[in-house]
Amino acid sequence: MVFGEIIEPSTRALVIEDEHLENIPLYIGPIYQWEGQAQVPDDLETLIVVESKRAIYIASFLIKEKQPVCSIRNEGVSIYKVDKNYIVLFLNQTKSLILGEIAEILSPWLKKAKSIQAITTEPISSLKPTEMYKDMVTITKYLTNYETVPLNFGSKLDIPNLVQGLGASILSYCIHHNIKAVLWIVYTDHMPPDSENTSELIKYFYMLHFDFVVDFKNSSSDNNLYM
Repeated sequence: MVFGEIIEPSTRALVIEDEHLENIPLYIGPIYQWEGQAQVPDDLETLIVVESKRAIYIASFLIKEKQPVCSIRNEGVSIYKVDKNYIVLFLNQTKSLILGEIAEILSPWLKKAKSIQAITTEPISSLKPTEMYKDMVTITKYLTNYETVPLNFGSKLDIPNLVQGLGASILSYCIHHNIKAVLWIVYTDHMPPDSENTSELIKYFYMLHFDFVVDFKNSSSDNNLYM
């Protein structure tokens, strides 16, 4: 099975008529190359997948000057070690892989991690019902297959809201393979990062016991959000 551009929560399925099946090319699997030490380490405890410019901006203060343990060449995926946590940064700049293939490539890490979390951001203007959140700067929602979420953080994302991206693909992969995972979606305004609109992101990483300080002096431009 290949996990493609998956949207969570699932609300519909794509049905392909039989006469079109013969036109689907044979899938040969993802073509990619690891750089660095891609073997899953024995000390892996928590795997945190971070995507979106704003979430990566905050995560950059955890990683600081660290070099990645490994990365997938030309696909915008790098893995960093911070204490016993491993942080997957996804820059959303793939060359040939689709998101579901990246989830498959990361499967050895997903199967070995004791805890799997993903975090992303979305515009708060897209959160429904719009009237309820129109005066908020930031708020956190989540999707999970845990019976009880691992952190006292946020509230469940309800339909008709949808989220897509690597985090959603990884959550779907984990659900399919009966692996516990949680996807945090931090909704925030469109203004440059500051202490107010990133407060939920900062709170999340503090709850995971990371020790870091955020510097907002150079946060006015989106160009510096990707390291």
